[in-house]
Amino acid sequence: MLLTILSKGNIDVKTNSNLLTDFANVLSMTGNNIVSADVPAAMRSLAKSIKEPQVFKQMTPEEALQWLENNTEESGQLYKEFIKNFGFRGYKEWDIMSITWSGNKQMLVTTLQMMVPLKENSNQVILTKDELISRIKTPITRNQKYLLKNWILPACQRSVADREESKLFDIKCVDKFRQLLNKMGEMMSYREGRLPEPDLVFFLTLHELNVLTQTRDPKIVMKAKQRKKIYPKLDKYIYDEMSIGPNIKPRNFVDKKLEAEKYLNGENDILKGTPVCTGSIKAKACVCKCFEDAKNLESGDILITYSTDIGWSPYLPMIGGIITEIGGLVSHGAVIAREYGIPCLVGVENACHSITNGQTILLDADNGCVVLMTAQDN
Repeated sequence: MLLTILSKGNIDVKTNSNLLTDFANVLSMTGNNIVSADVPAAMRSLAKSIKEPQVFKQMTPEEALQWLENNTEESGQLYKEFIKNFGFRGYKEWDIMSITWSGNKQMLVTTLQMMVPLKENSNQVILTKDELISRIKTPITRNQKYLLKNWILPACQRSVADREESKLFDIKCVDKFRQLLNKMGEMMSYREGRLPEPDLVFFLTLHELNVLTQTRDPKIVMKAKQRKKIYPKLDKYIYDEMSIGPNIKPRNFVDKKLEAEKYLNGENDILKGTPVCTGSIKAKACVCKCFEDAKNLESGDILITYSTDIGWSPYLPMIGGIITEIGGLVSHGAVIAREYGIPCLVGVENACHSITNGQTILLDADNGCVVLMTAQDN
């Protein structure tokens, strides 16, 4: 309904930058009840509560974890609350085999050590409904403004919040199955000897798992071992946002350097994308082709990656901008970026290969583009 009013049903949504900017601005006023935004907010509060950040930063992850767990002051309490409220979440949380924050607390502590001392990068400006509507560049009638203010905006607030809330319940269900399978794997491995390794339980189909609980079958165990062996390779494959079969190949098989040249616009080296949170920032790019590269992020960097999920949330309070290759107007990165006023572009094709790690770039989310700066420009 919002897009219909703004586009009047006859404007090419993908190429109309004003329309996309207006849409992003309207969605930015979704209230402060987005559950996905609670994670970076909690991490930010935890980082602020550490009274001696330099001492904490110099600790080993093991020492820092022990210090937080034994700390009775504010930082210790906030850490325990974080694990209690968000411990079931983490990177690739939809993958039943993934390790949650409660299962890998050292990873969480390492991220916290990167954040301190915390530098605020939020550019969020709270606008009233009237101020927000007055900023819309797309021509709309008085009646349409009335609809936006009194019906569309409240509906958008509810829909975005409800979407994240329902996702939260789904993730809780996934974690219950994850815990159950972990217990089954340990029992079938350590107590019954049906599996040589507990984590092989995640490489069985439900039928195979049922058979293996009733009998010992070396063939099923061998299949699970083979699946586990090739999993690291398959896990690195990246597929297009929309794929049409039958011959579907990972994007990794394409010569990305040659592909990247297609998306550079003339001599100015400009990449185009969809603005989901307006604003502009000129800063150093940190290209993260995988989640493990996030350890290279520094305060104020512009994050360049394929896509984001809740696992990236602890890093968001320290970054200055977000650019992803896939995503939409209500994707995870878009929702979080709007909540904290971080300039964000999604759908920037081949961004991870067109942009060099450490390169200075201008992220202009107001106009939906990324300008790759040269030494002369700097």
